[in-house]
Amino acid sequence: MIMIRFSFGQLLLPILLSSCQTNPVNPTVNECVGSSEYYIKNESEYTLWVTFLTTPQLGTKTDSSQVIASQRTGKITQDAAFGYMPKPADTFTALIFSREIDGKKVIVYRKDSVTDEGWVKQKHNPNDPDFGCYSVSYTLTVTNQEVK
Repeated sequence: MIMIRFSFGQLLLPILLSSCQTNPVNPTVNECVGSSEYYIKNESEYTLWVTFLTTPQLGTKTDSSQVIASQRTGKITQDAAFGYMPKPADTFTALIFSREIDGKKVIVYRKDSVTDEGWVKQKHNPNDPDFGCYSVSYTLTVTNQEVK
């Protein structure tokens, strides 16, 4: 009597090889990205410290590194998104302005629910539509009225 020995791997190998197929290469994602830049136009007579909190989609981060001198405009951040141009409400949850009063940095304006109201949108290319994957700038003008 002849005994033929097969290991479990030898029995399974032909089955596995016949069922193997190469995975197709992931197709390139071809989706456009819209971008927005955010500026503060400081028309007040004070130097302002700008602090903002980002939305949860951007990690709920706080940035307080921007100082904008009186009568100047400064870029505070930028944002981008697949398929559309982010608006201020898509980027910020809070916006805070501080200035120096009696030698101390004091919060003089705080908006805890940022909306798109008051921000002026400007397209980088005037012929671009108002939607989609293009570049825009948003500017918020601050006067003495807001930061007294």
